[in-house]
Amino acid sequence: MKYEFIIGVDPGLNYLAVSLLDSNKKLMDFNCIEQEQEKNLENKYNNINRKFTKWFSNFNKEKTIIILEFPVFMIKTENTKKVDKATEIIINAANKFDLKIHKIAPNHVKFLITGNSRISKVGLFEQVKGMVSNIPSTLSAYTNNHITDSIAIGLTGILDIEKDTPLSLA
Repeated sequence: MKYEFIIGVDPGLNYLAVSLLDSNKKLMDFNCIEQEQEKNLENKYNNINRKFTKWFSNFNKEKTIIILEFPVFMIKTENTKKVDKATEIIINAANKFDLKIHKIAPNHVKFLITGNSRISKVGLFEQVKGMVSNIPSTLSAYTNNHITDSIAIGLTGILDIEKDTPLSLA
């Protein structure tokens, strides 16, 4: 595999999850930024920028790829516009370090990981748990779905790379 580090990102505004996998599908790190209590929108955006810029600064552009879930909203509501802006901030943070970004659709993640694009969060967790041997016992299908999603996003990137699926680099 061309990349040593695969960063899976589940973007959002109130909850953003990120996971770090190696090319052997070993979970190396994960985190969830929870901003539900923060009411000021600009503070949320600044926090996303600060945290992702700091995190991405640790990675070599030749050895790292970011796999970003990129939902396409057919109808733009105020909330979906906010998620789009948060996603744009993550992309800009990665671009500061010339990190490659592969965008994937949410249904592609579920389908590639489970074979069913309509699988439940519990079903997705169980499948991810079977693919990544070192899922911490503190994670379960009921604790933090965002972290499970970010791991599944990273795994999807690995599987796409292994299958030589053309990557849509941002």
